[in-house]
Amino acid sequence: MRNLLTPELLKSLKGHYLFSVIDDRQTANLLECSVLRVVPAGRILWSGDDSDSLAVLLKGTLKIAVIDSGGNEFAIKHITAVDSLGDASVMGERGGLSGVYTVDECTVLFVEKNAVRSLIRSDAAAACALCRELSLRIGSLTGELKMQVFSSAETRIMHRLLQLMKPGCEEIKITQSLLAELVGITRERLTLALGKLEKEGYIVRKRGKIILKNAELMKKAVESAIYNGEE
Repeated sequence: MRNLLTPELLKSLKGHYLFSVIDDRQTANLLECSVLRVVPAGRILWSGDDSDSLAVLLKGTLKIAVIDSGGNEFAIKHITAVDSLGDASVMGERGGLSGVYTVDECTVLFVEKNAVRSLIRSDAAAACALCRELSLRIGSLTGELKMQVFSSAETRIMHRLLQLMKPGCEEIKITQSLLAELVGITRERLTLALGKLEKEGYIVRKRGKIILKNAELMKKAVESAIYNGEE
């Protein structure tokens, strides 16, 4: 699909760990085996790691969720651009994802896994990049799952706000609906938890935004909760 090879797409793809280490010819070859889709908010992208494609998120936010034995859903990780799903199965590993959902409208590039496999078999840099990324993700997903299962709503909210904070700016523009979705709790539970955090001096709520009063203190509180346990 040569029409996919636009300057804007190439620029976005260079932010991805795999596309950043291959040349334009190799990128063009992968795009020949790719489909670009715009997926509305609230849709399931796939159930389990059963896709025959590597999904590269170019715009929007995706939610990875698992379901425990009691039928409770845990949003263990949120993926933003430029990141991907299905990487482990490129190496022949079977995933255990319950589902991947779009939080907002997403632009996703679906690259055939067989094309990616051919690339990593012939390019050492691409193979190393994939292995390095998978190693990093194991640690990241383990931490996210522990946070979701064992931490309080307040700790999870602070953790997510710190992730959303831009360097040098403690004002985060976000709706409470989206924040509740990112944290994986109801709007009602979010409102109660935000009220507690505001009372304790961590945040200030404004319409359409949240201001972190002391990001360093918040970071220490999250680290203490994770490593020492919740009180």
